[in-house]
Amino acid sequence: MTDFSAIRAAIVARMQTVSDIGRVHDAERNLTNEGSVRQHYGWPENVQKPAVRGWFVRLSSFGGVQDRIGRGRRITTAWQIIGFIGFQDDGSDLAVQALVQALSAAFDDAPNLGGAVIRCAAGDGPEAPAGIQCDSILPVRLAGVLCHRIILTLPTQHFAS
Repeated sequence: MTDFSAIRAAIVARMQTVSDIGRVHDAERNLTNEGSVRQHYGWPENVQKPAVRGWFVRLSSFGGVQDRIGRGRRITTAWQIIGFIGFQDDGSDLAVQALVQALSAAFDDAPNLGGAVIRCAAGDGPEAPAGIQCDSILPVRLAGVLCHRIILTLPTQHFAS
């Protein structure tokens, strides 16, 4: 079976290369009040009442097929990258758009995540989804804090170990 931890770590590391990304975590946490949200996703850190700007990565699905040229089982994985950006009246939706574009570009610049995967794509052909896919950007309340919730998907492929 495949150990997904190296791929998850490579995704988190790649996200952390994006300027002003905020706080990036390798897993989702149960946040029940505004204090825990700001402690976990507060950015910049070490200020009295930080704005919310944080992300986590989750394994969404995976499946495998036998490779055609005998390299073993090729696993296609869908990763969700979920972000929360505090809602501001002064155009925070533009900041969200800029971050999504910067994330997309960062993953386009590292199509195999430094060797952690074969490719960041759901298949081989030109019609297969590749790179960051934006599923939704919606306003939500996260433990009472009004935020933009961003849900991105990143498909990856690797060979089972």
